[in-house]
Amino acid sequence: MIASPPGAIAYYGNGEKSVANMYFQSSGIPVTVTLAGQFTNQIGSPQNTGYNVFGWYQINANGTIGAMTTLWNSKTDTVGESATFTPTGNYGLFLENIQGNGQADYFWFMNDTQDYSAGPDKNPIDTTQHFAVFNGTPGQYFIGMDDTNFGNMDYNNMIVEVTNAAEPRALLLLFAGLLGCGFWVKKRHLATT
Repeated sequence: MIASPPGAIAYYGNGEKSVANMYFQSSGIPVTVTLAGQFTNQIGSPQNTGYNVFGWYQINANGTIGAMTTLWNSKTDTVGESATFTPTGNYGLFLENIQGNGQADYFWFMNDTQDYSAGPDKNPIDTTQHFAVFNGTPGQYFIGMDDTNFGNMDYNNMIVEVTNAAEPRALLLLFAGLLGCGFWVKKRHLATT
């Protein structure tokens, strides 16, 4: 138990949940991703054969998912491990939950419209964003992921720290719009006084 819990931690969202279709725009410099935590309950099901795979994917010009690169998996890699890659364009992160023993594999992407399930015992995929992006220092983000299909999202099944990353792209437009609205309201207020 934490003596003084921090309360809700701010994350990029739309006021109710994590933003759909997030991605990063490459700034041409290497991106380092560090595994900060693994707390999944999927690893033990069934018969200790399930595990998670994490990596990044290139986004094609038409918005579809391009080449996918695995960085680590929860069976063999441990907290504190880092990987560095240099994307050549827009990119996102993915989490694959491999349940093993003939059950389903679930693939979740920062662009949640691309999520899908495969395998003989697959279920329909939910429509919830499985990634939450938390802001750190400039160029640093913490990404929380949830590997539960049709569950309450807590974004703590795998946590990574991403450094030297550009601002998540879906949010730049949101912030620009809010700044524009604030300027318009202030200008209108000044004109009426």
